[in-house]
Amino acid sequence: MLRVTRATAGCIFLLRPNLQGLEMMTGRDSSVAFRCRNSESARANCACHKVMVTRQTGMVNDASQCPLLADAAWRNKIGCFACIPLKSKDRALGVMNIACLDGEYFTENDFRLFDSIGYHVGMAVENSILYGEAREKEELRGQLLNNVISAQEEERKRISRELHDEAGQTLTAAIMNIESVENLVPPRETELTERVRYVKSLVAQTLEDIRRLTHDLRPSALDDLGLVSAIRAYVKNHLETHGIHVEFESKGLIGGRRLAPPIETALFRIVQEATNNILRHAEAHNVRIGLIADEGTITAAVEDDGAGFDVDAVFNNPAGRGQSLGLLGIQERAKLLGGTFEIQSRRRGGTRLIVMIPLTEYSPGPGSAAVAVPPVSEETA
Repeated sequence: MLRVTRATAGCIFLLRPNLQGLEMMTGRDSSVAFRCRNSESARANCACHKVMVTRQTGMVNDASQCPLLADAAWRNKIGCFACIPLKSKDRALGVMNIACLDGEYFTENDFRLFDSIGYHVGMAVENSILYGEAREKEELRGQLLNNVISAQEEERKRISRELHDEAGQTLTAAIMNIESVENLVPPRETELTERVRYVKSLVAQTLEDIRRLTHDLRPSALDDLGLVSAIRAYVKNHLETHGIHVEFESKGLIGGRRLAPPIETALFRIVQEATNNILRHAEAHNVRIGLIADEGTITAAVEDDGAGFDVDAVFNNPAGRGQSLGLLGIQERAKLLGGTFEIQSRRRGGTRLIVMIPLTEYSPGPGSAAVAVPPVSEETA
């Protein structure tokens, strides 16, 4: 702007977020010259504040307009200046002051140029403010979501522990008591014996269901042995038991290497959700799961040869959002950790899900579980 107008001094004031006065944001040869106490006051009646109200470019050449012009030394240095509103839509976001050349005044063409530049600068300022507000809201949303996920994981731990310690032990004791009753039944009472055995089988099945639920809520292997062992056990119990062939490949997580707990938890939940989707929707026969860590990133990939789906239809069609909630959850978990999420699929062509997350090492403190993960290069789970 100074080059276009051949001016030697200028500055930009922007309205403070709380609407309490103006704040100098940038300037050239004017950090002292244009610094005015009145600009910081919301009650000031100087030229800058008047231009903010009228949203019209003004020529400032008198002390009644700007108190700085009452200073002879300042007047000899600047003399006069144009005050240009930085407008966006129906409001002014600040002003831009451009000093006149010595002994010269701006022309009508200059003022038309000022109005045009002021409008474009105002739009840029508005976009910057909106971008900042959107980023702050996104950061806040991310923090809140992270808090919700953390609270959810803690609640999962608590429920899993209570089911194991209380309900599990109670049912185990019940089975032992039923077996004692079974031993007291006379051999000739075959019908009663069958009923007792049936009740015992119901209790045993309930105990097994609780153990499975406890594992799904929070597998102990994740805390004790780490991510590789937890995923290996989960896919074995949930995919292979349904006749699905699984290939599990792990690289870079050997020799007891552990990741930060939030990363291990997130990756386990991501693979868990992908596994559940395969069981519910894919009708797959073969699944490949990869977990590869290098110096700066860990990549989790889950691929199946199932029915596949139209990715755009599921994510962009409101009717398909119910089906995409799990995938959106995967996307959010990856995003919270600064990672990326990609999914490739086509009908009758299988699905491939890839998550990449920046790597954070984890050194367990005193009393923390730090069991070494068995060396794994490539294996079938």
